[in-house]
Amino acid sequence: MAFSHHKISVGGEGQSAGAALSYLADPQAKSADYYSESKRAPMRWAASDRAKAQLGLGDHVELWKVERLLNGLHPYTGDLLRRYGATKTMIGAIDVTESPAPKSVSILWALADFELKKQIEGMVVGAVAGAVGVMTRHVPLVRERYGPGPHDVRAIKANDVVGLQVLHSTARLSESKPGIPDPQLHVHALLFADLREDGKLRAIDSRLILQHQTELDGEAQASLAMELARAGFEIERTPILGPNGKVKRIAWEVKGIPASLIKAMSGRSQEISELTQRYREETGREASGPGWDRYVAGKRGAKAHVEASELAAIWAEEAAKHGLDAEAVQRVVAEAFERAKHWVEPDERSPQAEQLRQEILRDICRDHALVPKRQLDALAQQRAIGLVSPYTAQTVVANLFGDGDLLLTSDDQVTTLEVLAHEQRAERALRRLVQGGPGPSVDQERLDAKLREAEERERPFDPGQREAIALALSGARFVSIAGPAGTGKGYASRAMVDLWHEQGRRAYALAVAGRTTQQAAHDSGAEPLTLDGLHARTSHDTLQLRESDVLLVDEAAMIDHHRYANLLEAAADAGATVVQVGDDKQLNPVGPGGLWTLFHAMAGEQGSATELRQIHRARNPAEAQAWTDMRNGRIEQALSWYRDVGQLHLYQTRPELLQGMVANWWQQDRDNAMIVDTSNAERDSLNRMAQAKRLEAAELGAEPFQLANGREIRAGDRVLFAHEPHHLDPLLNAPGPRIENGTTATVRELIVMPGQSGALEAQAVTLELHEPGGSRQVQVDATADLELGYARHAMKSQGMTVKGSNIGISSQTGQQELYEMTTRTQEGTHIHALRVEVAELGVDPDVLEAPASPHQLPGREVHEVQQRDQEAASEPLPSDPELEPAGVQVNAEPQLAEMTLDRSSRDLDRVRMFNQSELRKDQVVSFGEQLPLREPTGVELGELGVVKSVHQGGINFDYARVQLVGGRIVNVYQTDHVQPAPDITPEAVYGQQPTVSQRNPDASINLPLENGVIVQQGDLVRFPDSQAEGRIVEVSRSPASPSSRGLVELSEGGQRVPLYGASKVEIVKSAQEIAAESVQRAEAAQADAAAVESATIKGIEKQALRSGPKRAVGNAELAPSPEAKATELIARDTRQQGRELDVPEGRQDIRHDEQQLAAPEQTQEPAAPQPEPDVQQTVERAQEAAREAARPEPQPSPEHEQQVAETHRQLQQQAADRSAGHPTPSRSPEVEAQPEAATPTPEMAR
Repeated sequence: MAFSHHKISVGGEGQSAGAALSYLADPQAKSADYYSESKRAPMRWAASDRAKAQLGLGDHVELWKVERLLNGLHPYTGDLLRRYGATKTMIGAIDVTESPAPKSVSILWALADFELKKQIEGMVVGAVAGAVGVMTRHVPLVRERYGPGPHDVRAIKANDVVGLQVLHSTARLSESKPGIPDPQLHVHALLFADLREDGKLRAIDSRLILQHQTELDGEAQASLAMELARAGFEIERTPILGPNGKVKRIAWEVKGIPASLIKAMSGRSQEISELTQRYREETGREASGPGWDRYVAGKRGAKAHVEASELAAIWAEEAAKHGLDAEAVQRVVAEAFERAKHWVEPDERSPQAEQLRQEILRDICRDHALVPKRQLDALAQQRAIGLVSPYTAQTVVANLFGDGDLLLTSDDQVTTLEVLAHEQRAERALRRLVQGGPGPSVDQERLDAKLREAEERERPFDPGQREAIALALSGARFVSIAGPAGTGKGYASRAMVDLWHEQGRRAYALAVAGRTTQQAAHDSGAEPLTLDGLHARTSHDTLQLRESDVLLVDEAAMIDHHRYANLLEAAADAGATVVQVGDDKQLNPVGPGGLWTLFHAMAGEQGSATELRQIHRARNPAEAQAWTDMRNGRIEQALSWYRDVGQLHLYQTRPELLQGMVANWWQQDRDNAMIVDTSNAERDSLNRMAQAKRLEAAELGAEPFQLANGREIRAGDRVLFAHEPHHLDPLLNAPGPRIENGTTATVRELIVMPGQSGALEAQAVTLELHEPGGSRQVQVDATADLELGYARHAMKSQGMTVKGSNIGISSQTGQQELYEMTTRTQEGTHIHALRVEVAELGVDPDVLEAPASPHQLPGREVHEVQQRDQEAASEPLPSDPELEPAGVQVNAEPQLAEMTLDRSSRDLDRVRMFNQSELRKDQVVSFGEQLPLREPTGVELGELGVVKSVHQGGINFDYARVQLVGGRIVNVYQTDHVQPAPDITPEAVYGQQPTVSQRNPDASINLPLENGVIVQQGDLVRFPDSQAEGRIVEVSRSPASPSSRGLVELSEGGQRVPLYGASKVEIVKSAQEIAAESVQRAEAAQADAAAVESATIKGIEKQALRSGPKRAVGNAELAPSPEAKATELIARDTRQQGRELDVPEGRQDIRHDEQQLAAPEQTQEPAAPQPEPDVQQTVERAQEAAREAARPEPQPSPEHEQQVAETHRQLQQQAADRSAGHPTPSRSPEVEAQPEAATPTPEMAR
């Protein structure tokens, strides 16, 4: 029995549709063979009448139509219904392979006659078809866009799924049986696409199928088992237990088929098990995912091509060897036929339905108090196997809701009436305990003296510890203390217990696990007692609780509902005091939990809850900060710190990781721990590797001691007690003292005694236990449940403190497990992980391999910030902001200073940030760090925004709505690092041109693509596959997001191609960059022209001063008049540009002087038209003018300069008059005789 699914990719690097069809059509054909119409596997369409009619499928399956569908074509017309992707490939179909028949059913089919064969085949196909039909009708299998944003995608139900069902009857060849396959009935249910109303096909999302595989597999198996039961075959159900002892699934077989034959004909299944182990050893990865699928595909043999009659004979011969000959088969069938005559369908009132009901109620909430409704559906179908039909199972579930045994929350979470009853018991007991009046308190003077004693010992309590101690001794009947890992809960509890003992009160240290209880008792000085032990002793009156007693509960967040109810009822009945200490960010309860959070809040309502904040366990303040980051979900920030200090190790495979952990452990203190969150097999591998290291270094005894569980230990080994709390003393042959699960020990010596043969041999070992209260020695024999203790599981590291550690995470490690493992050490944790597993934590491994951020605080500054934050924490968390109008304490992150919020008004005109700044409406702010991705868009370092509004956020954080460059909107909470920018106006932010990363995906001018790129009109883009480039010339946004598109004009050929959300392009150059370059080019051209003109004028002026005509006054020769000089300069420049010169009226002498300057020997003849200067001439003229400008120029008199300026002003006035249409003075005859200037060319104009 198995479920799998994969995509059939055709075209490009994928297989051809014909090759895929050859495998489907003939279950015994080799993969290279093509198909034929005459010999093929049984097939039938899984489509509605509408789909058959619209696609021309018909009732009979024709293979050429199947091939066309795989190619995305209309089966009848050949029209393209789906587009190929950028890689020229297409997902032709999703192949959902379901094998609901256990091996016994396939064997029965293989040995049956023709009629029974057809009957069993119909049962198998019908079971799969029914399960797939339920999935396609009720499960959202299609993703649809509903908005323009990149995340505006939702899953919807398919309209009309087009599918094909193919029955195969044999398994792949195995190495143990070359050439002969085992019988294995299974169905390939191909899902081509969803047929829309417009006749187009849209793809099925395979990820959504995977999410519902448990329900699909369970329903198919339950349906087949019920059909066989109706036919009279007896069904044998076998619960398969998981490693925690809980029922993992139900296995089943048809009674009457020998188990030895089932094993013999399961060669491929055994081979898969071996491949699984081999894959882990070769790759170091778990056997799942695409890599595992490719590995299996590469190792499997082809389907054998053996005639049916020959196969039947071979199978019958093999069955006879195991006692199932033809006569035995006929007997099984005959007995089934007789039972079928008296068959009674089990309904919802049958004993089978009652058994299903009990199994559901027993297991649905074994791990969590609330589970998703989908998990209930999967459990019901899986447990219905061999009991009732899937339809009856649904009726049983409906009756459970109707009878109130199951309860459904508003968010589709399910719980049981029993869990709710335990919760109500616990809540009632807590209220009764709180309402019973205060208990004895410790006076302030004695408390102050105790605090001074700690200061004198140079181990003073921090503010949080002082508050917790005072609250526990205040007389409150129920006190709740929340404390992250390493905050000194045990040290504070010692002071509490000392003062309780001074009052003559009994104090009990309680916890769920015995090892945790021992540690709590050692830390506090209270008497140890597990919660189960307390319940047993109070129930049997061996312990009478008194009103003065105190129950100090450690790791209270791990208490399940049932134990919580028993604890609080015992305390309420006696009127005792309960002080619970815990942290809900560490490991969850083993069972339905969650009451810690509820009861902590209830204690807060009574003013009897507090929280420890300062971390004492980590001796490096920067590592303590990393713990805080990890606890609050900032995993990337925490892992970055470990990377920066060289304590993060990333690998490609699991074997590399294990070797790296052992090598790092070997270089450190041998007492350091290795903690893993992985399989028991991998943990055993780590332990064996560590043991081999020590054996090689001669640190262990040479003689091994073989344990009954298969493990081998030696003198000097570190070992761990795995399960049993009691053991048999081999020397006294009597029960030894209790040893808690998880206790570590060192093997001191092997005890040699006469064996059964009389020879001396090791019969037992002496162990030195390492318990919180000290060491003691015990003797155990080979039956003791021991394992090597160099590496331990995360569950058994809860509450422990070690000097250093190496932790290894896996694909199942979550935030809580990572936080729990990391926070066990005092002097540093080394984290070992695969890159792919880091990615599953939501962290990009490439980021972790980058250098440290330049703005990171060094350890000393982190410590100073942490100290300031801890000093600011003083008030407990309130339960409701309305109850304390004067102000309450914010539940801030530990590394940030807590603040008092003004709750006198629900409307806010400002938000006071944790960095002491205030944000107001229309204020510009600057972001000091990148925000967490609470919003669809991130914020970059130093980015600016404008506060649009401020809001009250409830108990925790107020926030402001900030508009960023480009129109993006984000929420800024009080914990975010922003600063006002008073020197910048909002208009400056609004007018700033957004970069590509700052584009607003919701803006109508932008088109967001699925690969994260946001394009707009004017962008130069490139298609990565073809490397073709083009410019986006149009962006069209539509409320119906699939209609949104862009239009790209290719650079080569000018062809225009559409661009949709699923298109993959990259921006080569943004529209803003292109526009900026155009402006720069225009400005550069203008600057060049201005430089040419300026240099030319300067050169002309210098030339005129040096060589212009002189005027004589008496016998003295003077320089030209200023008017003549100015006119000369402008005339020369103007003439070179092809323009005419207007001469002021009455100043013909100026014109005469100009003519003399321009052409001294042709003053009486008209000047010839000047040719158009080309670019080269212009450059040469500019260079000459520049050289002239560089020469020393004569110094004219002030009067001369004033006259030149006046002449310039008059000429400029004339030019302005002409532009305004005013008449200009008439020209002199000499001027009229000049030819018309040539029409200015673009070069001249420039």
